[in-house]
Amino acid sequence: MRARGMARLAGFAGLTLAYGTRLLVRPPEPLRQARITNEWGRAVSRTLGLQIEIRGEVPRYPAVLVANHRSYADIAALASCTPVTFVGKSEVVEWPVIGTAAVRAGTLFVRRGDTQSGAAVLRRMRTLVGAGVSIVVFPEGTTV
Repeated sequence: MRARGMARLAGFAGLTLAYGTRLLVRPPEPLRQARITNEWGRAVSRTLGLQIEIRGEVPRYPAVLVANHRSYADIAALASCTPVTFVGKSEVVEWPVIGTAAVRAGTLFVRRGDTQSGAAVLRRMRTLVGAGVSIVVFPEGTTV
């Protein structure tokens, strides 16, 4: 059991580095970033052995998706369903591997408790949705 967990963790890190590097070489426009994030989500979900069940229709148009945040697997699971950009807490930028990949994927970072940061992210969200990019927001702000 432990060996399988370590293999999945290594697979997650490797895929995150690979997709992050793909975004680093030539940073694409936001919709392409969202599509690459979607590819990453599908690959990571398979690697982690996630079984994803979609109920209802996935929006075929740009939307703001709101979800509970129960674990870090939520990010890969949601990304696997449709091209998206995430809103995340600003501390993630400092995380090894994940932070760099999230920046390259176009994640919007908000400083919690900072109304100016929140307003700037809302303006950027409006621009992205207008450009055809769906956004995922976790209103709980962290995993539980």
